[in-house]
Amino acid sequence: DNYSKLAVQSMKTYKIPASIKLAQAIYSSNAGQSKVAREARNHFGLLCNTEYQGEQYYETSDRSGNCYRTYATVEESFQDHNLFLTTRPRYESLFQLSPMDYKAWANGLQACGYSVNPEYAQRLIAIIEKYTLTRFDKQGMPAQTAEPEVAEPQQTSGTKPVTTTSGNTQTPKEQPKKKTEVQETAQQNEAAQQKRTYENGTEPDTVINGIEVYIQ
Repeated sequence: DNYSKLAVQSMKTYKIPASIKLAQAIYSSNAGQSKVAREARNHFGLLCNTEYQGEQYYETSDRSGNCYRTYATVEESFQDHNLFLTTRPRYESLFQLSPMDYKAWANGLQACGYSVNPEYAQRLIAIIEKYTLTRFDKQGMPAQTAEPEVAEPQQTSGTKPVTTTSGNTQTPKEQPKKKTEVQETAQQNEAAQQKRTYENGTEPDTVINGIEVYIQ
């Protein structure tokens, strides 16, 4: 609980599962109660090596004579562990695994030689499941981006689509334009001329430019 935020941030930045991060810290530091964790702020049991130039810590009761790295804060310990995993070629295969697959990560760490304990992977898995540490993995995953809404195509010319019996949507053909007033007037005049009744009771043989022509 004290350092879960650091583990979640490590997952967001370095893709190391938060559950694995916390399980490693709990196992290596005896849940923060070991002398190395309390006095050297080293929660992952990282040892000194040729590339390490910081302060050193020797645990007096440790008969192995191991030299442990010393940190000013626990945060520095978590960050150094991030770099320890991400900058060494031997751990590259881990980052091909899903960050949500804590079992694969636990077995991968053992296969890469992180610990000499042959039961290291099973110890990590047991800790994760005992304390339900996978809940922190969910916090470390990026939020899913909502898919943008697709706007419906705008209809033009005031026509509405028609759905056929087959379920296909079709746009009806445009209605023919109405006859112009000039055309209507011409047709009306022609009809009137054909129906006109003349004073002599007969119809002209033809009409030319409005002049009635009778052929004798």
